[in-house]
Amino acid sequence: MAKDKARAKAKAAGAGKEAASDGKKQTLWARYQSLLVRYPLRMNMLQSAFISALGNLTKQLAIDGAPLDEVDWYGVRKSYFMAMFFVAPVVSFWFSLLGSFKVGFLPSVILDQTVFSPTFNIYFFLMFTAISGGIEADYGADGDDYSVGFTLKTAMFPSLYNYDPVWSTMVKSWSMWLPAAVVRESVVPPHLRPIFNNCVNFFWQIILALALSKA
Repeated sequence: MAKDKARAKAKAAGAGKEAASDGKKQTLWARYQSLLVRYPLRMNMLQSAFISALGNLTKQLAIDGAPLDEVDWYGVRKSYFMAMFFVAPVVSFWFSLLGSFKVGFLPSVILDQTVFSPTFNIYFFLMFTAISGGIEADYGADGDDYSVGFTLKTAMFPSLYNYDPVWSTMVKSWSMWLPAAVVRESVVPPHLRPIFNNCVNFFWQIILALALSKA
């Protein structure tokens, strides 16, 4: 009887260790998912910025063949800045709005690719041009008074009708994001969609970096 009790305790202890081990294995994943739920905007900003910068860097090293000491770190920082402050907040708002419609995966894909994507593509290139020198800040000082002015260089903002990077990138985005959107909305569980988007976005950033280098 005592031996049976000892065996039962040993078995329970072993099961407890296995459960604890499984809990430890899931800790990072659970924490990550918890952060996504608790701080969706901040997490998306950080993830988008990191992946955009990594995509730009990968494009330079793997596609352009640039040695590490000749990497355009300004371009990497610009990708990081753009993604964090101009891309992630807009995309996060759109996905939240799209989810609130509750119209099913096919209407969601159609709205995403025919309404949001073209509008966002134009917005992205306008903002990219602006921070690339399209808007210039002027600082002045007169004694204790300081002034800040901004000059818009309209020549750097060509007509959208003949702005080839906008439309060529739009076609490229459809070839990748349309199938990805179908898969995301029809197959991927909601809590895994951010990870899915980030994986697709890494490769998209390389394509986008190529398009921007020709702009």
